[in-house]
Amino acid sequence: MKVQSKIPSEVRLYRQELASDLLKLSSLLEKCYLNTGQIRRAASQLKSESVFKISPADEIDYTMIGYNINGIVINFDDVPNHTHPEEIENLTLNFDIKLYSNYTKDYNHDDPLRHLEFNIVVTGFVNDEEYITSYHLDRHPEGENETSESHPKYHFQFGGRKLDKRNREFGQSIILDSPRVMHYPMDLILGIDFIVSNFFPEKWAQLKKENDYVSLVKEYKDRMLRPFFASITNHWTGLLNGNSNWSDIEICPQLYK
Repeated sequence: MKVQSKIPSEVRLYRQELASDLLKLSSLLEKCYLNTGQIRRAASQLKSESVFKISPADEIDYTMIGYNINGIVINFDDVPNHTHPEEIENLTLNFDIKLYSNYTKDYNHDDPLRHLEFNIVVTGFVNDEEYITSYHLDRHPEGENETSESHPKYHFQFGGRKLDKRNREFGQSIILDSPRVMHYPMDLILGIDFIVSNFFPEKWAQLKKENDYVSLVKEYKDRMLRPFFASITNHWTGLLNGNSNWSDIEICPQLYK
C-alpha cells in the first residue's frame, strides 16, 4: 500500500539511510562469497513507501520502521569441531529475522525495538536422514504469555519453534523451554556479525579486516547495545550522562533487588 504522503519526511529519510547501510553490508559480505539476496530485499522493504505493522490488526503507525525476511542461507565449508553426530554432512545455516522499531533520534536510553523474532536453524544429513538444531532470539511482548519463570525482555532459547517434537527423534537428549538466556537485541547487521563470529570464524576474520565493516557494526552496537548495558549499569552506579528509561529488571529479572 502506497502511503508516501503520510510517512513523515524524516522517517522516510531515515529508512533510506538504513537501507543504504544494508546495501553496504551486502557488498562487504559478497567479498566473502556470501549470498546477500535477502539482505538486499530488506533494503528494498525500507526504501519502499509501504507501511509496517507488527500485527495485521494493529492501527497504521507511519513512524514504524522494519523488515521481515527469511532464507538467508550460509553453507558450511567444513563441519565445525565437536559436532555430533560426527558423520554429519551438508551442513547449512538458515537465518530469519522480523524486526520493527519506531523512528527516534535518540537510542541512548530506551529499548531500541518494538518487535524482534530472530531464528538460526542449522540442518545437516547423515545418509538421507535430516538432522536439525535451532536457536531463537526474541523480544517478549508486554503482557503476553506471562510465565512464572524468569523472562528477560530479550532472550535466547535453544530449540525454539523449529524443533517439532512430532517429527523429530531426540535420542537421549532432553529439550526444555527454559532457560531463557538474557541477550542484547540485534538487528540484521548485528545478527549477521553474531552468526559469522560464532559459526564462520574465518569469514569473520576476513570481514574484520574491512574498515567499512568494523565501522558499520560499531554504529549499530551503539544503537542496540548502549541502551541495553546502560540500563544494567544504572542499577549500580547511575549514568554519567542522562538517565536510563529502560527498566533494568525488565532486561534482567534477576536484578529484582
